[in-house]
Amino acid sequence: MQRTAVIVAGMHRSGTSALARVLSMLGCDLPKTLMGAGDANATGHWESEAISRFNDALLDSAGSRWNDWLAINPRWRESPKAAEFKHKAQTLLAHEFGDSGLFVLKDPRLCRLLSFWLDVIDEAGVRPVLFVPVRNPLEVAASLEARDGIAPDVGHLLWLRHVLDVESASRGRARFYCSYDGLLASWAELAQKAEVALTLSFPRLSLQTAAEVGDFLEPGRRHHRAKHEQVAQNPLLSAWLREAYRVFSAWSEQAENTSDYAVLDRIRAEFDAAGPAFAALVERAQVLAGRVRALEQANSQLQSQIREAQGLQREIERLMEAERGRQTEVQLMQREGEAAWCALAEKEAALAGLRADLASAQARLQDLESRAADAQRLQAELDVVHTRLEERDRIAAEAERLLAREREHAREIAVLSQLLREQQGAAQCAEHEAADLRSRLANAESAHAQQHEELRVTLEGVRQALAGKEQALYSTQTRLIQTEARLNERFAEIAALTRLLREREAATEEREWLRRVAATLLAGGDGWRGRLARLLPIFVLRAWADRHLRRQGLFDADAYRRANPDVARAGVNALRHYIHHGMIEGRRRDRVVVGRGSE
Repeated sequence: MQRTAVIVAGMHRSGTSALARVLSMLGCDLPKTLMGAGDANATGHWESEAISRFNDALLDSAGSRWNDWLAINPRWRESPKAAEFKHKAQTLLAHEFGDSGLFVLKDPRLCRLLSFWLDVIDEAGVRPVLFVPVRNPLEVAASLEARDGIAPDVGHLLWLRHVLDVESASRGRARFYCSYDGLLASWAELAQKAEVALTLSFPRLSLQTAAEVGDFLEPGRRHHRAKHEQVAQNPLLSAWLREAYRVFSAWSEQAENTSDYAVLDRIRAEFDAAGPAFAALVERAQVLAGRVRALEQANSQLQSQIREAQGLQREIERLMEAERGRQTEVQLMQREGEAAWCALAEKEAALAGLRADLASAQARLQDLESRAADAQRLQAELDVVHTRLEERDRIAAEAERLLAREREHAREIAVLSQLLREQQGAAQCAEHEAADLRSRLANAESAHAQQHEELRVTLEGVRQALAGKEQALYSTQTRLIQTEARLNERFAEIAALTRLLREREAATEEREWLRRVAATLLAGGDGWRGRLARLLPIFVLRAWADRHLRRQGLFDADAYRRANPDVARAGVNALRHYIHHGMIEGRRRDRVVVGRGSE
């Protein structure tokens, strides 16, 4: 059985994830360790996490990285590391796809590592076929800027590097170029064309699969759009970018044209040769841009922390206001407690009085009871007296008197008993009121203590949080000051580089001027006047040379002497003085030469 590996080799943010998912829906097996979804790819990446990490390690071994737009060191494949990585890649390929007869291998890094992986796949006895998705470089650059903060100009360089490398490495292989727009607009037609171009058959190409793919390719997930004319007719973009996009757009819409190979080879050779000349400046600009973004993020975090601190301050003020309200409430409860204590003291004083009255009443009752006992004893004696006839009258009178006193005592006992019952009821009511007041006072003191403890804990937590925020704010301000200092240093470096470039441009202009002056002096002018001049004396020849240079618009000796009186006083040749001294000292000629003058 001939196994087939469907390789999706396209630039980052060019629809490679969407294409890999569609191919899996059409029957291509996915790797064992799938990379999870993220903010930039909410529906998933549909590639191997292990192979992606392996490719990063491989690029690092070759002194590169995923967002490097320079060519990979070609001698890396001759090093012992290449054989080591190839052995690991074969093991990884077997682990991720097993003995699958049709699987999809996708990773944007494959664009730059395609030659290496094609060797691995060939040695595994698997037939590789390539899908190369093409997307507008303006859309790719905008997406990279939104996801990774990469400047658009650098994004254009990355796009050019990836599309040129994958084309060169896959030339002569079975490959199919397709556009991101075509995938979203008519994926079924694209799949049929790919089957013919790659001699491939998708096992799950059916109506049911069409419904699944249609639901997956939701146009609303596309966030960046640009027209073809914005690249083709944009003079601000490099000719390399516009010409390469024209070629690959035509290939994705029609078919691959072998006559374009020479154009792509020329672009790639010029790009490789020119890259090292400005790579350091681009890298430094990227570093500075990254630091500016970090500074902006730090400033944003600082503003957020300031707003949070202000919110905490307002919360503290609110809590302090609540604390003052609670303190007022506690003071009110304390005053109520004091009033209750005063009322309780008055009740206790009244109760003490009632108790004293009760004790007096009880003493009087005991006296009455004693008197009642005496009355009973007298009643016994009266019975004895009745037996004494001779004393009957006297005893009778005494008995009447005693009976009257007894009735009076009985009435007094009844009144005292009623008064005693009333005093006992009042005492019980006073005791109940006193107990109720004690309970209310204890509850108030407990609630006050609990509220005070809760307020203390809350205030302590707020103080600790505020201290932490103040420390974080101080640290952020320190980092911000340090970042600004480093940024000022980088701005000074850029100013120095700009000055050096301007000096080089000035030196180039001076060399061109010297070349033209030398050519004029050596030729002696055109026609018979030049030949005649070579026969004249030296002072006449110098005068003729000054006049000829002035006519040519190259040098005005009289104007130079007028502008530099020290040269006139010295009586030296003005042109010789300017070449040997004035040019170095920064003195100016009489005019700026923009073209050949007329005689």
